[in-house]
Amino acid sequence: MATYGCYHCISISDDDTTDNWHGNESYPGALLSIPLLSATMWVYVILFRAMGSKGFEMEMIAFFMSTIGLAVTTSANPSLTMKQYIATLVGIFIFIFMCIYMRDLKRTEKD
Repeated sequence: MATYGCYHCISISDDDTTDNWHGNESYPGALLSIPLLSATMWVYVILFRAMGSKGFEMEMIAFFMSTIGLAVTTSANPSLTMKQYIATLVGIFIFIFMCIYMRDLKRTEKD
């Protein structure tokens, strides 16, 4: 009896009748996380465009890499997808805080 899979997936043997790696379990967070991340990207761009920002090249690269990370998490362990999305949101909020904080040059200049 051969066993297939990787260390974090449920092993599937030749006599198993399940069609996917994670059994018959449903993960609504896995279905919601990608559209939520997409909505987060649009809200970010619309808000910062309204505040006068013009270049979003680096942010788009960061969102692209976050989407890849979320897709990898979803394929490897769907139950952790919402945790990954929340971690991405925390990173976005820290980035926004740092951008606002560093706009005041008196705080960022060295004496």
